[in-house]
Amino acid sequence: MSSVLHPDAIANLSPFVLLCYEWTLTLSEEVDRYWMRPKLSWAALLFFSNRYLTPLGHVPIVMETLMQSAIPTSVCQRMGMYNQAIIVIIQLIGGVVMATRVYAMYDRCRRILALMVSVAAIALTIGIWAILTDGSVAPHVPPPPSGRGCILPVSGASAARLSIAWGGQTIFDALIFGLTVWQSWKMHVPGSKRICGILLRDGALYFCIITLTNVANILTLMLADDNTRANCTTLTNIICSMMISRLMLNLRDPKLAFTTAAFTDAAFTSGAAASELCAENYPVVTTHSGQPLAQGEDTRSYDSLISSVQFADPLWDTSDTDSSLSLPPKALTSPCKRAYLYA
Repeated sequence: MSSVLHPDAIANLSPFVLLCYEWTLTLSEEVDRYWMRPKLSWAALLFFSNRYLTPLGHVPIVMETLMQSAIPTSVCQRMGMYNQAIIVIIQLIGGVVMATRVYAMYDRCRRILALMVSVAAIALTIGIWAILTDGSVAPHVPPPPSGRGCILPVSGASAARLSIAWGGQTIFDALIFGLTVWQSWKMHVPGSKRICGILLRDGALYFCIITLTNVANILTLMLADDNTRANCTTLTNIICSMMISRLMLNLRDPKLAFTTAAFTDAAFTSGAAASELCAENYPVVTTHSGQPLAQGEDTRSYDSLISSVQFADPLWDTSDTDSSLSLPPKALTSPCKRAYLYA
């Protein structure tokens, strides 16, 4: 039995191994920030769907890659359709998470929501069209040296359709990235050197990685040969899932919540829970221990204190919120510079 793996098989297996490794690295954070919550929220459902549908959905793909014998072409074609369906589902979940995050950052602005929904609908329509109408015949390619698994080449016509589909997804991702960077910069406190922390917390860096990965996938589809055109597709899908998981874990990280002198959104939720705080007039936030955290202080000296702060579940319906942060009632109505706190 030959131990040689076809490049297409390596392209399927390597991202899956990376996904499993990333899962082990963040398992403790997942347990603390999601499994230990008393009630299940919509945000948690999205997180678990993205977190576990991705590895489970790719198990059949990994299994056919490791098959010890050649698989009939008809079975491989059905596996190809299954792979495309998994891609659409995972990208759809990621899109919902990204759009909801931006919707929260813009304080439930309906214009922003309409813009994102319109672009997402166009991208989804193009993607479904590209999958369902692809009737081109793939060129004949000799079987891989290993003689096992499914190695289906992608013709130029199919690659063009897939490039258009991924192009629509890339436009949506670029829109999310641009909106996030713009709002993160607006919420940045002048003089603060923690802009990288803000971009990390708000997801801008993750959205940038997703966008760049999509661009690399499109270039591979357009420029590579028939045997290697689809080699970046699985990687792109898994990278998107990993970045979404990281984003949702970071949004419940108390240390990343306090990245500026003013208070910013520390959870994944809608603007219904946003309070317009005047940090300069109400500089004290009290934790469960009763110890104040003053505005402008270097929160790095309060690592143990901040880690004990419990934020409310990131719900769209935030009527059942946690009172872990005691806020002066006057802060809700006092006119001042806008600083969002989702707690």
